[in-house]
Amino acid sequence: MSIYGDVYGGGSSGGGGGGGSGGPSASRALVRFTIPEAVANGSVQSVDWDAAVYDIGGWFDQPTNPSRLTVPTGISKIRVGTGLSYILMPITADCFANIRKNNAPEWHGVPQMSGSNDVFTNGSGVMWSPWVDVVPGDYFEVWVQHTHTTAEALDQDRSWFAIEGA
Repeated sequence: MSIYGDVYGGGSSGGGGGGGSGGPSASRALVRFTIPEAVANGSVQSVDWDAAVYDIGGWFDQPTNPSRLTVPTGISKIRVGTGLSYILMPITADCFANIRKNNAPEWHGVPQMSGSNDVFTNGSGVMWSPWVDVVPGDYFEVWVQHTHTTAEALDQDRSWFAIEGA
């Protein structure tokens, strides 16, 4: 059985979308940005997203909290992931990223990447959490840092943040 069948019980309840195409019919969101996202040298910062590719269930409140995906009512389990790609990051830079829950950098299941830029395959990397328990109102954010001597930017065409809930 797929992970969707394991978590969603094999059915197609609520949320709409995906049912006939073999995809899950669940609450989920995928967000991105439409212009490169600046990342200052040395600072640890959250990533602000400005566009929803889809938002089934009301996870993304871009005008109020552009960095967050917030667990809506009726969701008790999630998995969260991100794909990040720096524009022209030199191979000598160190890159760090994690997904914070309620602004806590450490939580059971936290996905994170760190190391020299080659760990990010020349500035790119993908990470996902396992399925974890949540309560409505919990929120998740992508936080990044790099050690290059100048500000860098995340690529708007290859960076994303996603969440699925059950």
